[in-house]
This record gives sequence, structure tokens and C-alpha cells, in this order.
Amino acid sequence: MSSLHLLYTEHNSIGGNIPSEIGKLVNLNSMSLEDNLLTGEIPQEVFNISSLQLLSLMDNSLSGSLPSSSELSLPKLEKLYLANNGFGGNIPQYFSNFSSLVIFYAGNNRLSGPIPMNLGNLKNLRYFAVQSNQLTGETYGSELGFLSALSNCQSLQTLVLEENPLGGFIPESIKNFSSSLQILFAPNCQIRGHIPTQMGFLKNLTFLQLSDNDLDGNIPSSIGGLESLQRLHLDNNHLEGPIPDEICNLTNLGELLLRQNRISGLIPNCIGNLSSLQKFLVSSNNMTSVIPVSLWSLQQLIFLNLSLNSFNGGLPLDMGKMTAIQSIDLSWNRLTSTIPSSIQELKSLSSLNFSRNLFQGSIPQSIGDLKGLDFLDLSYNELSDAIPESMEGLTYLQHLNLSFNKLSGKIPNGGPFGNFSALFHWK
Repeated sequence: MSSLHLLYTEHNSIGGNIPSEIGKLVNLNSMSLEDNLLTGEIPQEVFNISSLQLLSLMDNSLSGSLPSSSELSLPKLEKLYLANNGFGGNIPQYFSNFSSLVIFYAGNNRLSGPIPMNLGNLKNLRYFAVQSNQLTGETYGSELGFLSALSNCQSLQTLVLEENPLGGFIPESIKNFSSSLQILFAPNCQIRGHIPTQMGFLKNLTFLQLSDNDLDGNIPSSIGGLESLQRLHLDNNHLEGPIPDEICNLTNLGELLLRQNRISGLIPNCIGNLSSLQKFLVSSNNMTSVIPVSLWSLQQLIFLNLSLNSFNGGLPLDMGKMTAIQSIDLSWNRLTSTIPSSIQELKSLSSLNFSRNLFQGSIPQSIGDLKGLDFLDLSYNELSDAIPESMEGLTYLQHLNLSFNKLSGKIPNGGPFGNFSALFHWK
């Protein structure tokens, strides 16, 4: 057995402890025991198999601390998978000796303590994921020094830190990731302070996820330098000030999520330049003024949520260019004028919420052409006249709220109107 090179027992129901005798397999290159029922600690002997290039123990019920002897070394190890177990304690300092390491995946454990600074010595590291642990920065409330250290890993492409109480500031040295980093995924990490201007140097970044943190200050105009960015998620922070016009330079952007902040001012008039945009969600902010006409020309847009702001003015007469749109929520604003008949062109629409505004006039007959609509809320407006009979053709409608308007006449009795019970509200 000492000549064994590969040991794969993955996707079985093997239980018990990993035997220490496994360390005698001195020629082993790859060992995958993932997705079993293994328990107990990792025997120290596993980390003495100097020939190992791949070690996967993920998706088991292993526990305890990771082997801690400073004499352990896996100089050829390229891929280390420890995720989805119950490991506790610190990430050992000697992991920095794994000089060939490319992938380190230890998410969904109970690891704690600071992320070691010396991991910056791993020059070949491309993927580092430690989400859903209890890892911290060096000192709570200070600069996240480990980010400065990891910026020395010039091959690092993916950094996943989600759901760790890091509790510090993003350092200006974040700019040193500029040559490699593609994904920075750090929601719910208690990250504080401003988004540094130097973030704009990350030219290859495709996904920036910093939602559910304690970030404050303005969105820096340098964000416009993230020329490869496809997804920008900054939900649920304390960001304020306007959306910078420079965001319109991000022509590859598909998702812009800024919900639950303190953002004020206007939607930039140049928003129509974001021709790849599929999600634009800015609900629960302090935004004002008229919704720019260019927004309604975004042909790839699927989800639009501007609710719980102070937008005013009317909707454009021509809304038909948004051919991909599935959900529009403009509720809790101060929008006026009429609902344009061109809304019939939004053939993919399944959810429409215009409630809590100041819309006037009739519900357009053309709304009956939205055959895929299953949610319609026009409550708390100034709408008048009769409910159009064309709405009898909305056969998929599950929720209809027309309450608190000035509607009159008869309620239609065909189509979905014959099936509504508690879900139908009309006043």
C-alpha cells in the first residue's frame, strides 16, 4: 500500500475516524474523503505526507482544531478542501509553508481568531474561501491587515470572506490586488469605514459584494475605474451621498444593488449607458427627483426596485423598450400623472407594484395585455373610473390590490375575478 498514489472514497457513507496509519502512504498524491460521515480530528500524520498535491476532507463531520505542529509541511500541496465540517481553533501559521497552494477552501466551519498575515507568502494562491466562520482581523476596529498581506498573492483571483466578524477597515493597499483579483465577496463581515478610493484600481474585478456591513461615507467616484465589473452589491450599509455619474462607465455591469442605505440625490441621467444591466435595486434610500427617461430604455433589465424613496414626476409615455423586465416596484414614492398605456409592451412582466404614490386617471385598458402578470398592486393612489374589463384576461393573477383609490363602477366577474378571496382588495 505504500506505493499508492490516489485514494478516493468520496460520496459514500463511511464513518468513524481517519486512521493515523494513513500517514504511512508516503507516495500519495491525491486523497479525497469528501462527502462521507467521518468524525473526529484530522490526524497529524496526514499533514506529513510530503507528496500530497490534493487533500479533500470537505462535507464530513470532522471537528477539533487543525493539526498545529510547526514542523508540518506539505510543500507540493496545491488544493486543500476542508469546508463544511466542524473545525475550530485558528488557521495554523504553518499553512504559509504550503508554498504550492493554489486553492484553500475552509468555509462553513467554526474557525476563529485572526486570519494569519503570513498567508501572503503563498505566491501561487488563486482561491481563498473561508466564509461562515468566526475569523477576525488582527484588532477589532483597525485596518484589516490580512488584506494587505494577501495582496502579495499576485495570482489571487477569488477572495470569499462572507459571514465572519472581521470588524475592521478596508486598507488603501487594496489597490495592490489590481493585477489579479476578480471576486471580492465579503458580505456580513462587520466591515467599517469608507470604501477606499483605491478600490477603483481593481481593473479585473468582476464581482464586488460588500452588502450587510457597516460601511459609511460616499460611494467613491473611482468606482468607475472597475472596467470589468459585472456585479456591484452594496446593500444594507450606511452609505450616503449621490450615486456617482462615473458608475455609468461600467458598461459590463449586470447587477447594481444599493438597497437600504442613505443614498440621496438623483439617479444619474447616464444610467441608460449601462446596456447590460439586469438588476437595479435601490429601494429604502433617500433618493429624489424625476426618474430619468434613459432608465426606461434598458432592454436587458429584468428587476427594477425604486421603492421607499422620494421620486416624483411621471412615467414616460413610451415604456415599451424594457422588453425583458419581469418585476417593477415603484411603491412608496411621490410619482404622479397617469399610468401610460404603453405598459402593455412589457410582455415579460410578472410583478407590478405602483402602490403608495399619487397616480391619477384610469387604469389603462392595455394592462389586460400583460398576460403573465401574477402580482399587481395599485393601492393608495388617486386612480379613478372603472376597473377595465380587459383585466379579466389576467389568468395568472394571484394578488390584486386596488384599495384606497377613487375607483367606481362594477367589479369584473370573469377570469381571475371569479377566483379571488382574501387576496383581492378593492375599495
